[in-house]
Amino acid sequence: MISLVPPSLYGPIFQWVLFVLVLIMAARCKDESIYKSSIANSMSSTGKVLVLAITLIVGFRPVSGYFGDTVNYAAGFISRQASGQADFLNSLFSFEREFVFAGIQDFCVEYADIHTMLLIFALIFFICQFIACRRLLGQYWFAPFVAMAGMIDYWGFAVNGIRNGAAANLMILALTYGRRYSVSIPLAILAIGIHKSMILVGCAAILAHYYRKTKVYLAGWFTCIFLSAVAGSTTSNLLLTYLGGADDRMNNYLEYGKDSSMMTGFSSSGFRVDFLLYSAVPIFVGYWYTQLQKVEDTYYKWWLNIYIISNSFWVLMMKAAFTNRFAALSWFTAGIVLMYPFFKYKFTSKQGRYAAFAILSWYSFCFLQNVIRRIILA
Repeated sequence: MISLVPPSLYGPIFQWVLFVLVLIMAARCKDESIYKSSIANSMSSTGKVLVLAITLIVGFRPVSGYFGDTVNYAAGFISRQASGQADFLNSLFSFEREFVFAGIQDFCVEYADIHTMLLIFALIFFICQFIACRRLLGQYWFAPFVAMAGMIDYWGFAVNGIRNGAAANLMILALTYGRRYSVSIPLAILAIGIHKSMILVGCAAILAHYYRKTKVYLAGWFTCIFLSAVAGSTTSNLLLTYLGGADDRMNNYLEYGKDSSMMTGFSSSGFRVDFLLYSAVPIFVGYWYTQLQKVEDTYYKWWLNIYIISNSFWVLMMKAAFTNRFAALSWFTAGIVLMYPFFKYKFTSKQGRYAAFAILSWYSFCFLQNVIRRIILA
């Protein structure tokens, strides 16, 4: 199948399959049948087959410009191979920069090939996400999984920003272990070792653990929106300048943001009201669940607060180059925040309808951006 499908069709096929999955899940939610064990088990079994299929398809994809930075990873792989300096043990245990990524790359340079490396990152991306969702909601794992796949740049992070995506799902898996520090901390360190941006999510998790007032975090989120709208690009530039000393990529983002010609082909920057509304959907669900329905769920509030903290950081960075990469730090957890309330407890007779509305509201923006917009621009 992989060899018969042109690279240009991978993305569109994924988006249409996701569209069908979201509609099926929304329909099952609306008529409440999704809560029946037989239906849930059926969707779970089908979901496992789909997870395996997409892992193999993404892992064995050809090296093509249709998959964004895949070609750059391949070029870096070949360069590393030609240098003759690959030493995966030294890279892995140097604990410098993104040592886990360096270790995986050098291992594949020494003993395998570029396709093995791509497969490893696909396995980390999809399997960690599957295990995390399964740990959170058991037989209903497919609900947050589909919602997470409904993130705007989900496909992009699977085949383009592969380190960001793999690290994010590994960090999410780490967070599902909570206070089992013997597991959660090593997994979090591995995630940071793949991509250092996961430090923000880890710090958000620690802060949310010790300070739990969601209303305060919400006030902070609105404050960040105000600052971003009023201060222009000043706040994002200040943060990038401060963080540039810790990560060279931050310096690059700052330079891209200053030079509009360098932004050609990059994710657009500016005050994105559409992205704000999109980001607000999980926050609205979380507020409705915890404040209006008054469900006491400390664990869920922790996830909600992590999302709000991470998203607040993106709001401040909204006008920077590659703004989608900052947004994704929170969006990766959005599917959990969005779906967890509807499948963990029964708190209203119309719960399924609310779940259907939530997933459709969240996914509709993804559909508009990734399907409708591309059809119009084609």
